[in-house]
Amino acid sequence: MDFQPPDIALQILKIERALGLEPLSEFSELDPEWVNSELNSVEDIQLAREEYIDRSDNFDVEQMSPEERAEYEQLKREEKQAEMEALGVEESEVEPGQGQKETDYW
Repeated sequence: MDFQPPDIALQILKIERALGLEPLSEFSELDPEWVNSELNSVEDIQLAREEYIDRSDNFDVEQMSPEERAEYEQLKREEKQAEMEALGVEESEVEPGQGQKETDYW
């Protein structure tokens, strides 16, 4: 990656803001209005992304077509199996209902 000095400074400011550090560092080569504009646009994008994720997590399974629901349930089973394999847990070791999340619909 070939960063120009303002890009590096902006990255530092983004990291500081993400970590909640106040006040942010000041860089004489950067216009403060431009910095605020850039940091706010990054924050707006992050908020939009989080809202999108929230909306996608709260969809209504009941409104899916039978084909979509079957595919969704298959994907959830595969995710659950992958999680169990990653933890080294055999399916026979899990009691019915144990480890289910609120988003598990079957």
